[in-house]
Parts: sequence; C-alpha cells; structure tokens
Amino acid sequence: MSPHDLPDIGVHLDPATRLLHGPAGATTLTTKQSALLSALLDAHADTVPRQNLLEAVWDVTWVGAHRALDVHIAALRARLAATGGPHGPRIETVRGLGYRLVPPGP
Repeated sequence: MSPHDLPDIGVHLDPATRLLHGPAGATTLTTKQSALLSALLDAHADTVPRQNLLEAVWDVTWVGAHRALDVHIAALRARLAATGGPHGPRIETVRGLGYRLVPPGP
C-alpha cells in the first residue's frame, strides 16, 4: 500500500506505519483508524456509505454492532483534529448515507 498524500486534504498517511502527519503534528493511528482514513482518502471527498466502510475495515461476515463504526470514527476525528489543527480536514457525517472527508478550511 502506498502512502496517501493529498495536498488539498493537508495530511499525509503512511498505511505501512499507520503514521498520520499534519501541520499540527503527527500521531500513530490504530489499524482500524488507518483503514477507515484510507477508505475516506480513496473516496476523494465523496461520501462513503457506512456499509462500504464496515466491509473495508471489518470482514464482510462480521456481525458486530454497527455502533463500533461510530466509535472508531469519533476517535479518528480526534486524531485528525490533533494533527490537522483547527482548520484541518474533518470527517463529516452524511445523514442516512455514511461519512466523507472534508478538506481543510475555516
């Protein structure tokens, strides 16, 4: 897997090391956080349906609580805020559909 480096997003993720770099610092993501962020980065700011994220991060036969996705998204939001700063990229909930990564901005 190659590193994700999207200038319009303002962060750099190295999936091999799960290291997330941003203007406000760097942090190591968990395996699931890294997989979630990779899926959102691959979508290029398009909405990624919840089911697609569940299948990308967990096995398609996984029958756990769907709230687990929300918990991991919340933790990933905190990591993005810590590395991207106050105007860094953020994860937006698209009600009834899924999530999308929003580029930095005020």
